[in-house]
Amino acid sequence: MENNFFVEGFVARVGTTRYMTKEDLDPYRAPFPTPDDRMGMARMPNIWGGGHPGYETYVSAVVTEATLPILHEKPALICWACKDRTFRRRHLARWQYVFAHVDGPYLLPKARHFLQEDAAPEILDHIERWRNELVLVYK
Repeated sequence: MENNFFVEGFVARVGTTRYMTKEDLDPYRAPFPTPDDRMGMARMPNIWGGGHPGYETYVSAVVTEATLPILHEKPALICWACKDRTFRRRHLARWQYVFAHVDGPYLLPKARHFLQEDAAPEILDHIERWRNELVLVYK
């Protein structure tokens, strides 16, 4: 937490395929200026494990997972980072199961975890097309 490892280590070194400059990383640093502000990031890996100190604080993640079925009929757009070391094919299969009306997945072969950094133009193209299609459907 002291050294902001999430941003300085994960985002900067393994979260993207490109070199992240100081200016690139500043928006990721901004919401978490102090070690106390980084407490959630430090505890996040424990959310799914249970039994860890502080886990009870993050029960909302379990509730979120349990209530995902209410989103089943909502339209979803999936753009997927193929080089993500955190989310794998089994996670993609889960999202495809959760949503009945999926546009995609659009595989981004060179993108890692922060896919918006590695494939922004492609993602924006998919979002704009999807939005325009939804506007026609829901008019």
